[in-house]
Amino acid sequence: MNYQRIQLKGGAYVLLDLDAKRVACRKCKKLIRFAITEKRGKKIPIEEAGEKFVAHFATCEFANDFRKNSQENKIEEENKNQEYLNDL
Repeated sequence: MNYQRIQLKGGAYVLLDLDAKRVACRKCKKLIRFAITEKRGKKIPIEEAGEKFVAHFATCEFANDFRKNSQENKIEEENKNQEYLNDL
């Protein structure tokens, strides 16, 4: 693995394995790579935009198909917070 810290077009930093192959988006079929966010350590699809990279969710016309609804996000966050408090 050959990880490099890169800056996305919007300013966020991610870790990208330069040896990882590109794959096609399940919906729009554009070639993407997966990087890891610095803040949360989560996978994020990115694509090349000239000499920079951009989050694929910013350009994919089907991005909403991959998002959880906001109510699910709130419940998930509340459950994580409760688990954290229980561990104290």
